[in-house]
Amino acid sequence: MTGQPAIILNEYELEHMVRAAARQAAQEVVAALRDDLKGNPVDAVVRNLRAFIEDRSTVPNPRQVWANGLHIRSIYPGRDGKPKSTSWFQQFKTNSGLNDCLHRKSRSAGGNHEWCFEDIANAWELVG
Repeated sequence: MTGQPAIILNEYELEHMVRAAARQAAQEVVAALRDDLKGNPVDAVVRNLRAFIEDRSTVPNPRQVWANGLHIRSIYPGRDGKPKSTSWFQQFKTNSGLNDCLHRKSRSAGGNHEWCFEDIANAWELVG
């Protein structure tokens, strides 16, 4: 009769191994999620725009950095965590004067309009 190798663990050792494996798995998942968030270009623009609105010194050339309506709607999302509505954005553009500012067609957002960070921050100050 041939024997097979076996590991015998008491309850404490088994619990410790399971917890260590779960901790390692959780760390890997969190690291992957952080990489996803860092890699999303929309989130990066929104973070930079939010930082610029709060502190104008964070972006050295705000006239050369552009953001579109999705970025603006996502600066401070709604209660559900989603970007504010397009109707909110239309009102924002009208009330803040952003409609009258120089804009360009977006290369990445299907031809939607983009505004420079400086104009967006000025408009945000008027309305916010």
